[in-house]
Amino acid sequence: MMSLTKKALLDKLDQLFTKDMPFMKQFSARTEFFDEHRVLLRFAMDKGLVGNTMSYILHGGAIATMLDTVGGMLTMAAVFAKNPDESEEAQRARLAKTSTVNLLINYLRPGIDKSGGDFIAEARVVRCGSRITVCEMKLKDSESVLLASATGTYMNGT
Repeated sequence: MMSLTKKALLDKLDQLFTKDMPFMKQFSARTEFFDEHRVLLRFAMDKGLVGNTMSYILHGGAIATMLDTVGGMLTMAAVFAKNPDESEEAQRARLAKTSTVNLLINYLRPGIDKSGGDFIAEARVVRCGSRITVCEMKLKDSESVLLASATGTYMNGT
C-alpha cells in the first residue's frame, strides 16, 4: 500500500481534528496554517465554551482542549514527516496509538477577547524523537495577547 502525499496526509489530519472528532465540533475550529513544524487553529467564543457565566470567560478546559489539539495534530504531522515511506496502513496504525503523555498549562490571562475576534491556538515542535514528541503551544486573542502557554509531550504511536 502506498503512503499518502504530504498534502493529502495534512488534509486528512486537518479533517480529523477540526471536523470529524465529535468533541471538537463545539469549537468550530478553522485551520489557518498547518505543516510538520507549526499549526495555527482559529476559533470564536461560543456560549458552550464559557466557564464563568458572570464575565463570559472561556472555560479552562476549553483552553486545555485547544492547546492539546494543536499539539497532538502537530505531533502526528511531525512524526509522519520523519517517516515519509510508511504505508497508509502503517500511518493509520500509528495514528491510532498516538496519545498525550503530559500536558502542562500556564493560564496567564482570562479567556476574554475584548475586540470580539477569534482566539488563536498555535503549536510548534520542540523535538520530535523516535518515541516522544514535545511541542510548545500558545493561546492568544485576536490582538495577539497571550492568554495561556503549554508544553505537551506526546507518544508517537510506536
